[in-house]
Amino acid sequence: MKQLFCLLSGLMIPYCSYAQDKELLHISWQYAPFRYQDTAMHTQSLQLRAGFPLYHKGRHLLAGTVSYRNIYFHGLGKELDMPLHGVGLGLAWLYRVDEKHSLSMFSQTGVFSDMKDLSGEDMRIGLGFRYSARHSERLRYGFGLAYARQFFGNQVVPFLEIDYRFTERLRLYGQIPVRPRLEYTLSSRAKMGAGLQMDVSSYRLSASADASGWIKTTQWAMQGYYQHRLSGRWQVQGSAGLIFRQQFERYADDSPHNWTLFSIPLGDRPAAVQSVQQRGLLLQISLLYSLPE
Repeated sequence: MKQLFCLLSGLMIPYCSYAQDKELLHISWQYAPFRYQDTAMHTQSLQLRAGFPLYHKGRHLLAGTVSYRNIYFHGLGKELDMPLHGVGLGLAWLYRVDEKHSLSMFSQTGVFSDMKDLSGEDMRIGLGFRYSARHSERLRYGFGLAYARQFFGNQVVPFLEIDYRFTERLRLYGQIPVRPRLEYTLSSRAKMGAGLQMDVSSYRLSASADASGWIKTTQWAMQGYYQHRLSGRWQVQGSAGLIFRQQFERYADDSPHNWTLFSIPLGDRPAAVQSVQQRGLLLQISLLYSLPE
């Protein structure tokens, strides 16, 4: 079962969502207020994600995910104030080499747009691999590479993975540098911790109304969180933190497409039709469901 949890977590790496460890269902709402040029602005987002096993025999495991996300901008200007949506399907295969080593491959495809006039140009794809090893009962480690064909170009995300238990209560885990966490177990029902979170995404706009332009969102945030088990496998989590880099950009369809490392363009940055960049706060509440290890 632990292998299934790790596989489902790996499925979401290219898109830098919040999949962590053993979450099989994740529903979260985010609110991010900030001020830009003396104007109060905010974004809010709803995310839903579910993972499920498809096939398990011997050393082979196949799993899938379905996900939905929307994001709303308020006060950012007419070029950005619009609802955006993303619907994705993911697939991952894990091969257990032996008791200590495993290799997994993952992919995702979906529609990410304003959903006004859907076509093939609204599709995004991503794929990658991950190698994991268990050094001891206290330490697991690995590495991997994720690739996403975004509307702004080709995004590459190399990462190191760690799961280290300093003590029975203190644990460091996640993907470095995109989603590491330091977590402390308070009791059998409660945990608290802090983590870094990267989220880079893009959405295609209407071909008829907006000439197939696209919007790029970038967010780097540091959050503290508290997680409490409600009943059975259900948990609720509250988070608050600081967004130390946040940018929303709109581009025309003929803008150059470049390679990007994490969120850093490798080449000339295209000129945006409109751009808003500002630090701010990030508030989030989540409902989680997990299965036993």
